[in-house]
Amino acid sequence: MFRPKCPITPRPGLYAAALAALLAGATVQAARVSIISSPGIIDEEGRGFFPELAQILYGDEIDVHASMFPPSRAIWVFEGRKADVLFAMPVCRMEGASYLRFGLHDYELFVGRVGQPLPKPGDNLAGKTIAVVGGLAHPLRKRQPDWKWYETRDYQQALRMLAAGRVDYVYGFAFLMDQVMTDLKLNSQLRYDLGRPFDQVIPALAVHNDAAGLAEAKRLEVRFRAMVSDGSYLRLMRSYGYPMWYYQDGLNGRIGVTLASDCPAE
Repeated sequence: MFRPKCPITPRPGLYAAALAALLAGATVQAARVSIISSPGIIDEEGRGFFPELAQILYGDEIDVHASMFPPSRAIWVFEGRKADVLFAMPVCRMEGASYLRFGLHDYELFVGRVGQPLPKPGDNLAGKTIAVVGGLAHPLRKRQPDWKWYETRDYQQALRMLAAGRVDYVYGFAFLMDQVMTDLKLNSQLRYDLGRPFDQVIPALAVHNDAAGLAEAKRLEVRFRAMVSDGSYLRLMRSYGYPMWYYQDGLNGRIGVTLASDCPAE
């Protein structure tokens, strides 16, 4: 059963199994999910890829309580243990969490205005104002702490500031920024180059680094592999028009758990 704090139109029959279990006196399992919301990924009514993925993964037998927030708030909810799973966070980007890799692949790069030179690895951007989304960790920012980083609420705000000339660049995840650029109809004004990535990332579901969290990750891993096997993973991605490069890893079976202890020390 899926209970979002933002309204989502449920699929027919979504509540049937849980209701039947309640009427029969059985205990319905519950899961608390925190979802990072971003324009282009989740619409204003709370519908989108991550909410639908949660529905499929948990099925009818789990009572899912989902909260959707901008990145910093969604992470705060998870770190405060008000959620059991965070959809989604790059592997090893959050201290003390373990991760379930579910076959996505993304890049970190710069978005600039059309006609403006794009930075390449090794460039010195001192004096430039670079917008980033608050709450999202980027190794480049740690490597270059003296650059002028400007935190925004989400990619929507950051890319609008860039289009208006209020910042010089936006730095972040290519796929998410592309979705927002399309959603805001900014593709004619802004550009990026996948041939100039500064880092590569593996998006994942974050779980708490304890026995319950790892058990949850293993259970969801089985569900993910079943989605790949029966073709529903591919159908879900195609239904949202996502590019093949983004989810090819999943179709190739690159799904699994990364423990907090597997993450490199900073």
